Amino acid sequence: AAEATRSVNEATIQSRAKAALTANATFLALASPTNAQVLAQTKVLTRECSALIRLTLRLLDTTTGI
Repeated sequence: AAEATRSVNEATIQSRAKAALTANATFLALASPTNAQVLAQTKVLTRECSALIRLTLRLLDTTTGI
């Protein structure tokens, strides 16, 4: 059961990473993002980095907080 959970979590993180590429490109295309947009993007990037760290370290027991 634990291995199945890790497989599902890995696929979830990878799917989110693909979507993040589009969202990040959209943000980068903004000529002058507002402070609110920058703050929101910082929070998103922190979650994305946490997800990549989990993938790299193979800590796939959860996707909570990412």
